[in-house]
Amino acid sequence: AHGKLGAGRATDVPEREADPVPPPTVAPRKMEPVVEDIPVVPFAPLHDASAAGDAEALSAILSEGELNVNVRAGPDRSAPLHLAASSANSGAGACVVLLLVAGADPCLQDGKGRTAPRVTVAEGVRNSFRKARHAMGEEVFDWGAAGAGPPLSEGG
Repeated sequence: AHGKLGAGRATDVPEREADPVPPPTVAPRKMEPVVEDIPVVPFAPLHDASAAGDAEALSAILSEGELNVNVRAGPDRSAPLHLAASSANSGAGACVVLLLVAGADPCLQDGKGRTAPRVTVAEGVRNSFRKARHAMGEEVFDWGAAGAGPPLSEGG
């Protein structure tokens, strides 16, 4: 008679309510803050050319007329200058200069609070900011606050 007690009959084992299991605690993901009051808008051709480091296309777009070169778009709310600065393409430095001459503000922050010089990935692009600072002068922008680095002459 061993092993026969309660075999297969639900009434032999008293039902017990399952202990409520608390949801697992998950550590919050560390994410960079995003400025919520900047609307998410899609990239325009201005953004696309800047991100591609396509100076020829960017020059053509800028020559079409007055544009807001500081409009932020995409999930990171990046301005065209941010996109050009973060591009590793060979024309990115030229795009940075074109945008700065067109009035792009190097102090403008993206949705994560970063200025365009601070998202620069390539040394040549970083130097484009520094050369523009030298050529355009200190009074045009607050280059130091933007994180552009010291002025750099063409020969230096």
